Amino acid sequence: MDRLNAMRTFVAVVEAGSFSRAAKKLAVANATVSESIMNLESYLGVRLFDRTTRRMNPTWEGNIYYQRCRSVLAEIDDAELAVSVSRAMPRGHLRVQLPAALGHAYIVPALPAFAERYPDLKTTVLLDPSPADLVESGIDVSIQLGELKDSSVVAHKVYDAKHVACASPALLAGCGEPTHPKDLQKMNCLGFYSPTTGRVLEWQFRNGDDAWKHLPGGNLLFNSSEALIDVAIRGGGVIYMLDVLVRHAISAGRLKPILTEWTTLERPIFLVHPHKQHAPAKVRLFAQFIEQLFSRLE
Repeated sequence: MDRLNAMRTFVAVVEAGSFSRAAKKLAVANATVSESIMNLESYLGVRLFDRTTRRMNPTWEGNIYYQRCRSVLAEIDDAELAVSVSRAMPRGHLRVQLPAALGHAYIVPALPAFAERYPDLKTTVLLDPSPADLVESGIDVSIQLGELKDSSVVAHKVYDAKHVACASPALLAGCGEPTHPKDLQKMNCLGFYSPTTGRVLEWQFRNGDDAWKHLPGGNLLFNSSEALIDVAIRGGGVIYMLDVLVRHAISAGRLKPILTEWTTLERPIFLVHPHKQHAPAKVRLFAQFIEQLFSRLE
């Protein structure tokens, strides 16, 4: 027996005065109401109503039970209302981890709008590499680049970032724009160096059946996307960078894409959180905010 539903049915019968009127109020069959009351009386071991031809009057025990049921159901309704309000206007503390370059370039500038929308939610943003364990690190939401290694988390892909080969207009005016990836061998190509692997990121291009790989051999290597972009803007060389990181520099005319007819290496961006079921409202709302933010790029 569903005790909560039986309590609601019982209260409806007391207040309506009959099975038929209660059934109409609850939008169920008369037999459903009658069976629910019979099961409840059997469960409690008492008679809840004095039945007459005109009206269902609660017994002494029924009246006591009615008063308690009303109080319990009101508490439940208040609890559900409180949760629904919390869902709409979350409170508390949200801890978010962002990759530094992606955070600075695209997400951080949008966060004041999120903070204004939810003023009672305190958000701490960590511009760090993604932690090995979100729960142990106390992270509610993480934005991660590339394929995921942890299968225990919940992940939503928010964007497929593409690499863009680009350089400053002044540099390209001086040395000419390449028409094929092989032309990059004659240019000062700046590489991204990974201290973890000890390798430089390889540039990949494809145009139909023509595939080309280029290992940048320029005179500067960095383990920072932001540093590479800054040097490229100053005319220091050609870079191969995720589109989301250079979109503002390109739209402002400080960098110019090259080899645009060639497709490049893609890298997915994921929103990750550790909540397999019943993610908190603050996590769901931040996820919606991020999804809307990245949908503008498509």
